[in-house]
Amino acid sequence: MTPKVKNTHFLLLLLVNFVFGENSSDGIWTNEQLHYLENLKREIGQKREEIPLPIDVPTINEIQPIAFYAQLSQTLTIGDLQSVEYDVVRVNIGNGYDKRHGHFTAPVTGLFYFSFTVMSIPDHSVHMEIVKNGAVIGNCFADSHGYESGTSTVITQLDKGDMVWIRHVKAEGSQPLHPLYNAFTGFLIART
Repeated sequence: MTPKVKNTHFLLLLLVNFVFGENSSDGIWTNEQLHYLENLKREIGQKREEIPLPIDVPTINEIQPIAFYAQLSQTLTIGDLQSVEYDVVRVNIGNGYDKRHGHFTAPVTGLFYFSFTVMSIPDHSVHMEIVKNGAVIGNCFADSHGYESGTSTVITQLDKGDMVWIRHVKAEGSQPLHPLYNAFTGFLIART
């Protein structure tokens, strides 16, 4: 089946759902909808020529979400400019996050959202930064008063293959990071 015919099937599914949507508010297809859809599929299957579409309809691969969320499993002491390797990966749709290095690599070009949270332990402040291909794009600080936390959020354009990670700021000396309350997350807002 050609992409144009596949796209036509997709549009027909949307049309059938729209036309009969009021009878199926719970998202389950009714027998009437299924029968109508089967007839449309038969009619399309009998056509020998391609059916042109006036618009481009994204394929499933083009609309697949990209998102990750990772945390620390134990207290981690980090040095100057050391990357944080968040080793407990809760979500990694699109496989962009690599826990071995703590880096997210953009699988597609697009506009991305990133956020990270840090928590200090008593008598130790923590100053972290988020970097894109080695250039700082955001900072975060947690004071030394005991279990202080800070969060930083950035939105940035990435090209396919660009990398984003969290690292300790230079000249701070080694600092411990509290487990569980240190996390790194990100997701694709839109392809560009």
